[in-house]
Amino acid sequence: MINSSLMRALIILPVLTYMSACSYLPFMGEDEEKVEITLREPAELSAIDAQIILAEVWNSSLSTEDNTSTRLFTHALQDKLVFASVNGNVRAVSSQDGRTIWTVDLQDTLSGGVGGNNNIAVVGSRNGVVTALQPSDGSILWSLALGLEISAVAHTQDDTIVVRTNNNQIVTLAADTAAKRWTASQQSPALTLRGGSVPITLDGVVYAGMDNGKLVAISLATGTTLWESRVSVPSGRSELERLVDVDGQIVVTDTLVYAASYHGRVVAIDRTNGRTVWARDISSIQGLTLDQDLVYVTDRDDHIWALERESGITIWRQDKFEYRAVSAPMQLADYILIGDFEGYVHALSKQDGTIIGRKKVTSGTVHSAGTATSSQVHVIQQGGQLAAIAVQ
Repeated sequence: MINSSLMRALIILPVLTYMSACSYLPFMGEDEEKVEITLREPAELSAIDAQIILAEVWNSSLSTEDNTSTRLFTHALQDKLVFASVNGNVRAVSSQDGRTIWTVDLQDTLSGGVGGNNNIAVVGSRNGVVTALQPSDGSILWSLALGLEISAVAHTQDDTIVVRTNNNQIVTLAADTAAKRWTASQQSPALTLRGGSVPITLDGVVYAGMDNGKLVAISLATGTTLWESRVSVPSGRSELERLVDVDGQIVVTDTLVYAASYHGRVVAIDRTNGRTVWARDISSIQGLTLDQDLVYVTDRDDHIWALERESGITIWRQDKFEYRAVSAPMQLADYILIGDFEGYVHALSKQDGTIIGRKKVTSGTVHSAGTATSSQVHVIQQGGQLAAIAVQ
């Protein structure tokens, strides 16, 4: 049984699905208690009929404490990318060729960001400090101690910085002065995954996925909750089984909000009233992406799904990456790209999910960086590297 000191603790779910046999997952808390979990054998890669060639255009590295971190945070700012590592290093590079523009060391353990707007780059730390940097040279504009671990910082086009904390709070700050504007809270479950999805601001509304399995819409001006919608309902006997975090990236369109949750569903929700338009029983913590016709999502067993945007009907499913710790889907032209735990980037046809390209880019895990240009997608490689991938 999980004792009371652990019930409010966060847990980290490391990328373990590619290991076999049994292992143990420790909870963070004053006392250590371990839960036995079964780890599955990853699918072996088979030969493919390559139809395109993937190339690494550039690579930029941030030093990490143990050279194994894949936790980087990125933010696209005009002609540059600002990215940060857990151990406090922040760097701006040219999005065209990866050339370093500036580097700073904040000497703190970062846990959220990089977010902000075109005039400011913002990161947050496990110690609850929010720091704003000047995008041109990395100089510190302001720093504010909130006292709560920062799990995400939104990308915004206005003068309000939106921060998500690890206790299910949304906090807004003035971009120029760091003055606190409002705080909105949701009830926190007993146990959550560490981290959180990045809130989205659009047309004066903040959309955020929360650790209690809800998606909320909040007025950016006042902090008033406009609606909340249940993405997933906790079920099961143990707190681990009842995890329903909406931690993957949500996507907002003109009419709908798309989200996915752990131990839950992929949903499309009406932006105006929070009504569920469609829902599929697909569990994911990686998040999703979409084009004008389809929603693409990686599930917890590392299957890649393509669903019709308007109905949620399955168009195709790719099962050949099972338990390979696959990244969130990334879009590049007519292709979907994914990374895996062995350092491969794979290209899939948007039309039917066929694997049509593959490139080994590193020896460790590859994740989506969440940023892209018209000709490149950016990936995070084990060891603190940000790289640009293109089709030749």
